[in-house]
This record gives sequence, structure tokens and C-alpha cells, in this order.
Amino acid sequence: GRLLVSEGECGEAGEAVIAVDGGTGAVDKLVETGDKLQDIPTMAKERTLGYLRQGAIIGDVYLTDSGLVRPASVRATTEMHVVVISREGIRRVLRLFPGVVRELGSKSEQLADSWTRKSPDPLDLLSSQRLFSDCSAEFLKDLAEASTWSVFSCGELIKRVGKADEALYVVVHGACSVEDSHSGPVAEVVAGNCFGKRTSLHVASRRTAVIRVTTPVAQVLVVSEQSMAELLKRYPREEMQMERALLPESPPAGANILSHVAILGHFPRVIIEDLCHTLVARSYMKSQTMAVYGAIDAGQMFLLRIGKASIKVTGRRHAIELLPNSSFGELAMLGALTRRMVTARASTLCVTLEISRSAFEGAITRHPEGKDYVASLTKEHAARVPLVFQGVSPWFTSLAKLHAQRLSCRLGEAALKLPLATEGMLLLVTGKAAVADYDGRTVNEIHAGDTVNEQVLIGMPSSEVQLVPRSSCDFLLLSRKAFEKVLSELPHDWDCFRSNVFKAVVMRAEMQGGLDLGGPGLLRSSVAFRDTSSAFLSFLGTRLKTRAFAPGDLLIKEGKEGVHMIFVLDGTTNSPHLYFGEAVLLGICDRYAATVEATSHCLVQALSREALQEALDHFPEYTSRFETVLLHKKGALGRSSLKERLRGISIFHHTSDAFMDRLCHDAEDVV
Repeated sequence: GRLLVSEGECGEAGEAVIAVDGGTGAVDKLVETGDKLQDIPTMAKERTLGYLRQGAIIGDVYLTDSGLVRPASVRATTEMHVVVISREGIRRVLRLFPGVVRELGSKSEQLADSWTRKSPDPLDLLSSQRLFSDCSAEFLKDLAEASTWSVFSCGELIKRVGKADEALYVVVHGACSVEDSHSGPVAEVVAGNCFGKRTSLHVASRRTAVIRVTTPVAQVLVVSEQSMAELLKRYPREEMQMERALLPESPPAGANILSHVAILGHFPRVIIEDLCHTLVARSYMKSQTMAVYGAIDAGQMFLLRIGKASIKVTGRRHAIELLPNSSFGELAMLGALTRRMVTARASTLCVTLEISRSAFEGAITRHPEGKDYVASLTKEHAARVPLVFQGVSPWFTSLAKLHAQRLSCRLGEAALKLPLATEGMLLLVTGKAAVADYDGRTVNEIHAGDTVNEQVLIGMPSSEVQLVPRSSCDFLLLSRKAFEKVLSELPHDWDCFRSNVFKAVVMRAEMQGGLDLGGPGLLRSSVAFRDTSSAFLSFLGTRLKTRAFAPGDLLIKEGKEGVHMIFVLDGTTNSPHLYFGEAVLLGICDRYAATVEATSHCLVQALSREALQEALDHFPEYTSRFETVLLHKKGALGRSSLKERLRGISIFHHTSDAFMDRLCHDAEDVV
């Protein structure tokens, strides 16, 4: 029952090498169950992947000081005898015999090949470096193309500090030491950092200093001296940008990284600097889980420094991609969530900086002024809650506003056109504005608390409209990227938010189409419902289901069984009609007679036969009008001819047999 190693361990306990000399141990991995209880995930569970017996080895000498976390736990299932080699013990041996790793050449070659395949994209890696924060995209792209991967063994010399070469080195895995021949080690370069002629290692005056690998192996991205020199000749301005990026800053350096995290950006500087001292660097191999849905863990916030990761959100087709310098897990760190709401997985080799919940709480205890800010995060400041945020958690709304960009328009200024350079939802915070088309015709008036273009956040196209200020206005722009950041923290609010966006778009489409809100106007566009009461149509309107279709999606397919009638609210299809499937809804037939394909993004509402049957139970006066629906419910239609089915519709009650025979002559065309 005792744990030999625990999933997620790193540091001294996580990097010890354990050899099994007797007994059996189970390898357990934390996995999500996928179950929910009132939108809260049930506890993640451990699943046994296999067993370790005599001769098995847990860990790898080559991964010493790599920062890699344990991917799984090992639990003794019988009495076990093991030999433990501590990380410090491995370090002592390597200091005495640094060349021993080079003797195992085949293992180094295997690791080099494996890491190269799992490594982050060189462009993403270089873009994450402070040295290149102000450099152009073209320069970084060419720099990435000129780079190569190298793996160095323990004790290997990478660079002499006193040598004025232009080469650049970015450490991705392992660590290097800056050593002076007189005073020994004076600095360390860990994973996620770079060094070269232009980087400050505080050893520029030490002409005898060298940079040497101190871990068993180090993976480094290298831009050669020749390539760097050629690129700087081609891009002369970039040298100045790099020099500017290295100007002295207020210590600690990590404060700049943390201040760019939206939820921490407004904390007092003293708390940010305190949190810098709690940062822990960790590494994850490709496909390794970083957080598991439903797990109760250390509640750490992750700052992705190197590599890419993905977040799986229940109910969404595609995962959310995380790029270097992005973060997730803020709410877990703040204590707002006790269980993980998403599963995060490394897409490449990843290096993160992490702050645990206990470390954050310690900083707040030392600086009580931060408690007021934490308490204010969930307060609603708007005069009214926008429709898109109704029913979602207060944290979801607060995070959305924290990650949104503030825009201002003054009366008389040029109109704000959509789509913007960054597509997103606009929330009017103060003032009044008109929504107009590109020809200047007013489509709608909006006031504080109203939103525009919210549909882009659920994958629909941006509105081609402009906002004309009627007074001085303040907007919040929530981009798609910022919204995905919010969603990665609170994925259980996705269904409610998406439903709210559908409602907002439907209301706008009905108003612009001259239809009544609530459904009656929309349903009356069909002959079948034209003479029915508003009460009957309102009842049906509450049962309409909203759906979205991308270009190329099929709304209905010829020959496929169905039970829905489809109304197109917005967008275009290959059909000139705005509704389809009337005969299927009425029970005249069970299969659609044509294929309707979306030729643009379409928003539709669907009315099911079941909903119509329910309405007839509440409004029996329409029983004879929709007799075929009731017959279908009783299963009697399977024995009826098309002529009998049509007779069940009130408009055909008193027609002659000759007329009905002619009408049914070509049934497929009629349908």
C-alpha cells in the first residue's frame, strides 16, 4: 500500500532513481471519469496501467535536474525491496566523473532523436525569449529556420564567455553552469533561458569563464555564429531591438512575466515580487497530462514558457491550444475551484513556471492588502447583466472582463467597423451607439450592457457592421483568444454561454427580419401555421431549438429519416426557401425529399414533431388541422396511403377524388 513515487512529483523526490530488487508494485495513473454532478466534475480516479517486478527501474539518470514531473505513481502491492539513488548522489558521481555519460553514446543518440521529435517549434521557442520581445515576425521566422537542435553531455563545454562570437543558444532541457577558472561556478542557465554574446549573465568581465553542461544531458537550440551574423546584416534594426530588450529592469525578473497574467495584473507590485520567489520550474514530456479533469491537486497556476499544450473542454469539438507565455489554472490557485475543470496535456516538450495555491495563500497572508482585490473579482459592475452572461458563474463574467481590451469612442469620431483586426465580442459599458451597415443604414440601437458580434466566440462569422457613437462610449472587446483563455478555466459554463449567444442572435435576426419575438412571427411564415392563434404559436416558440451550421454542413439530407422542420434565421443555403421539412413535421412522410446544404454560416431553429404533438395536447382545437401528426403518434400512418394522409390535413378535407388523384400522381415532386 505504500507509495514509492507519486504522480506529479519533481525535485529531489521526483528525480531519484529507484531499482526494484524484489516484490511487485502497481503503476497507477490519474484519469478523468467524465462524470458530473450539477456541473461539477466527480473525483478523478486512479487506473492501474501495469505492474513492476524485480529488475524494473523507476526514473532515469539522464533525466536528473531536468525538472520533469513523475508521469504516474507506483504503489507496492506486496512487500518490496528497492535501491534508491538520490538526485544528490547522482550529482556527486557526475561531478567526479562527468565523462561517464559520453561513454553511453547509443543512449545519448536515442535521447537526441526522441527529444528532437517531441521538441517545441523553434519559432515558438524563440518568440518566448525576452531577448526577442520587440523583434519583427520576419526576423524571428528566418532565425528559426537557421536554427538546429543539439544535445550536449555532462561536462561538455558549450561556450567561452570571453570569446566574442555571435552564436545563440537556447536551453530547452537540462542546465548549464557558468564557471570561472578562479572562483568556480558563478551563475546557472536553466531550461527556458538563452545565452550568447548579447545576453547578460553578469560575467561579461570574466574573460576566463566558460559555460558547461552540469546535467547528464542538455538539449539546446543553436543558431550558429555565421547564421546570426548574416541575419543581423539582413535585418540591421533588430540588433537595436535586442539591446533595448536587455536594458536593466527592477528585480526580480519574473515580475514582468507575472504582471502579464490578467488576473494578477492589478495586484500590488509587492505581492507580484513575493510570488516570483515561489515560482517552480517543471517540465512535461509530449502527451503527458499536466492537469486532470476532476483531480484535487496542489491547485497550481501554470505559466507556459516553452512548448505547446492543449486543453480539452467537454462539449467542444476542438481542444484549446496554449502557446508560449500563456497561462491557465488561475482560479485553482486563487482557491475559487477545488477540482480541475479541464484536462491539460503537453503537445510538445513543455517547460512551465508554477505557483501552488499554498504559495499564493502565503503571499496574501504576508500582504493582506491583496485580500480586498481577490474579494472584488466576482463583483458585478455593470448596470445590468448582459444576456450572454446570464446564468453563467460570476467568475466567468469577471474573467471575461479582465481579459477584455478596453476601447473608447467619442461623439463625432469615426465609426468602429467590424470585423476588427482582432475579431471578438463588443460589450457596451457606458454610453449609447447605433449599429449600422456599411452603407450607413441604422440596423439597431444599443445601450450600456448590450453586446454586438458575440457569435464569433462560438465559431460563427463576424458581423459586417459599424458602430456609430450617439454619445461618448466605452466598450470591452473580448477576442476569441481571450475567450478561450476564460473557457479553459471554467468550461462548465460553455453550454450556458453558447445557449445565451444563440438567444441573442435569434432575437437580433427576428427583429431585423420584422418578425415577432418569441416565435409566432417566425412560425407564421409557414402556411401550416398561418391561421393558428398566437397562444398556440407562442407555446411552440418556446420549444424551438437553435442550431448553427458551417459552410458545407447539411441541414437536411435527401432520403434521410427526420422529425424536424427547419427555419433559417440567418445565412444562405443552396435552396431559395427559408424553411424545409414541413411534410416531415406534419407526418405526411418520414424522409426528407431534398438535400439542403449551408453555403455560408447559418443559424436555424428546428421544430420537432414531438413538440408539435405536445402543443396539440394543450390546444385540442387544432387536432383536426394536424390529424396526420396524431395518426403518426398512434402508429397508424404506416397503413395509410398518401391520399389518406393528405386527407388528414384540413385544407384537403373537401377536395374531390379526381383532384387528390392528380395531386398524388407524382408524390416525390409533391413532397
